[in-house]
Amino acid sequence: MFRRRSRLWLIGALLVAGLALLGRLPLGSWSMLSASPALEALYAPVQWWQSFSLWFHERRQLHAELDMLRERTQRQAAL
Repeated sequence: MFRRRSRLWLIGALLVAGLALLGRLPLGSWSMLSASPALEALYAPVQWWQSFSLWFHERRQLHAELDMLRERTQRQAAL
């Protein structure tokens, strides 16, 4: 069991190191272009998290604006 986990960690570390080295290659090179699907797959969870947190931020902002408009409407109706 321990050997299996260490192998997985080693493979993961080598994969990350390899992708980091590929990121240092000039843009447009064949190796960079061939690695782009793997890089996109690695960046996908980060992009999902950012869009998820942005959705909640915008939702809170819209609710605050709606509350302010409701209060303003009530004040104008009272006048």
